Amino acid sequence: MNLIERRKKMIIFMTLLLIVIGAFVLIIGKTGSVRAANCPMCPVGTMSSATCTTGPKCGSCGYVNGSALGHKWTTATCVDSSHCSRCGTPGAPATGNHSYSAATCTAPKKCAVCGGTSGAALGHDWVGPTCSNSQYCNRCNATGAPATGNHSYVYDGTKQPSGSAHYVKCSVCGASGTASHKMSNPTCEAAPKCSVCNYTSGASLGGHKWVYDGTKQPSGSAHYTKCSVCGASGTA
Repeated sequence: MNLIERRKKMIIFMTLLLIVIGAFVLIIGKTGSVRAANCPMCPVGTMSSATCTTGPKCGSCGYVNGSALGHKWTTATCVDSSHCSRCGTPGAPATGNHSYSAATCTAPKKCAVCGGTSGAALGHDWVGPTCSNSQYCNRCNATGAPATGNHSYVYDGTKQPSGSAHYVKCSVCGASGTASHKMSNPTCEAAPKCSVCNYTSGASLGGHKWVYDGTKQPSGSAHYTKCSVCGASGTA
C-alpha cells in the first residue's frame, strides 16, 4: 500500500470519528447526559419519554413513536382547582361547594375539606340552675353555674306536724325539711293555731269578758254588750 492510499484511509477514518464525536456532542447538548441513540428513523437521534401531550419523540429528527400519556387530573375541591399531577397543567376551577359540619354551641359550621367556617356558634341553651342541680346546656351538656341551694318549700300534708314544727318539701326537687309553726295568738274562744298546718297548742283565753256597751241604745228587752278582751259584740 502506497502513501496516497494510506492518506485516503486516514482521512476516511478521521471523518467517521468526527461524525461520531459530533453525534455524542449533539446528544449531550439536548439531554444533559450521554444516551444511546435509539431513533428508528435516524442514526444519531434519541427518543424522549412520552409526556401528557406528546408521545416518545426523537430529539434530532422529530419522529414520534407512540401515544401521549394524557393528563392525570386531580379532583377539584371547594377551594382548589384540579390540575394534572404529572405536568401541573390547571384543570377545572374550584367548586365552591363546602362540606360543612353542623354548628355547635362553641363553634360555627366548619368545612371538613378546607377548614373554612361559616356563620357563628349557636351558644349554650342553658337550663337552671335549680336548688339542687347545677346549670347545664340542653344541647351539649356543658355545665354552668352551681346549684343555688335555695329550696322552694311548701307544706307537706302527708306527715303529721310535731309540737314545734311542721314538715315541708321542696316543690322543685322534692327535698324534705321542717319549718316552725306560724302560731296565731289565743282568742277568747280559740287556742293558738298554726296558719300553715292548723296545728293547735295551748288553750283559749277562757271565753268572752262581757261589759256594757254604752255606745249603742238598748232595746226594749236587752242592752248591748261587748267583750273587753276581743271587742266582740253581744246583748244581755
